[in-house]
Amino acid sequence: MDGTLYQLLLLFLLFYFFLIRPELKKAKKHQEMLNGLKKGDKIITRGGLYGVISKVQNENDLLVDIAGNVTVVINKAGILGLADDVKAPVAPVAKVSNKKTKK
Repeated sequence: MDGTLYQLLLLFLLFYFFLIRPELKKAKKHQEMLNGLKKGDKIITRGGLYGVISKVQNENDLLVDIAGNVTVVINKAGILGLADDVKAPVAPVAKVSNKKTKK
């Protein structure tokens, strides 16, 4: 019986150090990143949108510029992380004429 108890304890310790502990560290680091967000930070959302924070509205909501004149409100829970390599939003592309040409 003692051997089985030691095996279960060893198994629990392995699970803790290889699965549980790293996830707790990752979650803590992500929460610290969310708490430290400020105006001008480049972010990526869980939905894949890249943008720049233009205003922190309250403790949960941010105004994010995702294109030239497009600003959206995003909850902090929807932010995946910082995206340092993303360019600032650019002006919208001019409309392209769709005229047919004769052959």
